[in-house]
This record gives sequence, C-alpha cells and structure tokens, in this order.
Amino acid sequence: MAYIMFHFGNINYFERFVRIVIGLVWLSTYFFLPHPLALLGLFGLVPLITGIIGWCPVHALVEKYRNNGS
Repeated sequence: MAYIMFHFGNINYFERFVRIVIGLVWLSTYFFLPHPLALLGLFGLVPLITGIIGWCPVHALVEKYRNNGS
C-alpha cells in the first residue's frame, strides 16, 4: 500500500505573517476611503487568504516553471 503525502503549503511562516498583516492593513482601507476608492481595499483579501491558507498559486507556477526550465 502506497502512502501519498500531500504538500499543501508553499509559503514559509514569515511570508505568511507578512501577507496576513499586509492583507489586514489593505483591507482596512475599505472602511476609511470614500466609496469608489474603498473597493480597492477588497484586494486585501488576496494576501490575507493566501497568508491564512499558506498556499499561493503564483508561487506554485513560478516553482513549476523554475524546476522544468533546468
């Protein structure tokens, strides 16, 4: 019987912490900016979610192409 270990996270702990902090700061602009600019604060969800989950699709693509290139 073969056991398969799934490696889900591709972001280290320091980068996760930085992404969560940046995501929270960026998301907080949603509450302090006027309406049209406030919608830009929703982009703070991207670093926040990738920091919480610990997986970033951009990192996965870069690692894939970096490993296949050599």
